[in-house]
Order: sequence, then structure tokens, then C-alpha cells
Amino acid sequence: PTSVPLPPAPAPTRVPPSVAPGVEPDREPLRWWIGANAAAEGLSTAFYAVIRSLQFDNDAGWMVTPAAGLVGGAVLWRAVRRWPNRPGPIAWLVVMAAGELVIWIVASPLARALGNELPTVVTLTIRGLVFGAVLGAAQWVVLRRWVGRPRVWIGATAVGVAVSQLVFAVLKIQTSFDTIVVAVIRGAVLGLATAWLVRKHLAGIPAQPGVASPR
Repeated sequence: PTSVPLPPAPAPTRVPPSVAPGVEPDREPLRWWIGANAAAEGLSTAFYAVIRSLQFDNDAGWMVTPAAGLVGGAVLWRAVRRWPNRPGPIAWLVVMAAGELVIWIVASPLARALGNELPTVVTLTIRGLVFGAVLGAAQWVVLRRWVGRPRVWIGATAVGVAVSQLVFAVLKIQTSFDTIVVAVIRGAVLGLATAWLVRKHLAGIPAQPGVASPR
């Protein structure tokens, strides 16, 4: 008897990224990341305002700055916790606090090095690039599994902070917006600078623990 050809095997279906137990899949990581950055900047700025109202000594910056990093980091965690195989919350909060502390340590020497002779735009840009590189490096320590090589994430964060510094300065001079409102806008700008990386790496199958994302 004539054999009947078997139908072709169905094409393999793409397996969606796994999500940590108890966490719903996030279909809009771009929105979440930008919103979290905006809220983190606003709340951190409000935190600083409260601390200033209490008239803390300037020498307390080594305590206040990491605390502000914890505030901002806790807000950002609301977005990071939706990622597949996300980093742990303790590690995330530690690097956010440490990054802010390093920024506080380098801020004064950097200000002295820049002096008062450079145009304001140049000064803000340099400060933003330096501060952003520090923040991006701190975040990359725990995000390296998702964002691949460090220069991409650190570079995007540095540019984002530099642009957000310029936006903050322009809005403070040209508008009557409250400082916290301007800080929220600044955070959204920073979120935009790195959101494309977040969406790119969350769109595919996540890397296995301990394995860097392929480039």
C-alpha cells in the first residue's frame, strides 16, 4: 500500500520570558521604568528638602546622601521587580546607596577642579557625565546579567544624567515650576535614556543566572 506522507511538524513556539513567582508579567517595561525614574527623582528631592528644613550639618552628607539613594532605589525597585530573574532587592538598594555616596564624595573635588571659569552649560554637562557614570556603574554591578557590556549602560546613564541636569537648570530658570516637579521631569528624562536598553533585553528570553546577555 502507498504510504501517506505525514504533515509537517508545527514550527516551535517562542517561549515567553519566565517571571518570578508572584509577579505578573510586565508588558510595558518602558512605561514602568520611565515612571519609576521620575518618581524616584521627585521623592529623593523631597527627601532632601525635608532634611534641609531640619538644618542638618553639611558634614552629615555622608549619611543623608545614601539615605536618599535608598529612597530612590526603593521606588525604582517597583519597576525592577517585574523583570525576569531580577536581582535581589537588598543588592539593588545597596548599590543605589553606594552610588549616591560615591557621587557625594566626588562632588566637592569635581567642583573645585571645574572652578567658576567655565560656562554653566559645560559645567553641568561635565558634572552630569561624571555623576551619571558613577550611578550607571553602580547599577550595572547588579544589572550586568540583563544589560550586557558595561559601557552601553554606563554611557546611556551618563548621557541621561547630563541631559537631565541641563533640563533641570533650564526649567528652574525659565519656568515657575516647583523644584519637585522639575525633579520629576528630570527623572523622566533619565529614564528615557536607558529605557530602550530595558525594553530591548526584556523583549527576548532572559539570560540564565550567571550568564551575561548575548550581544
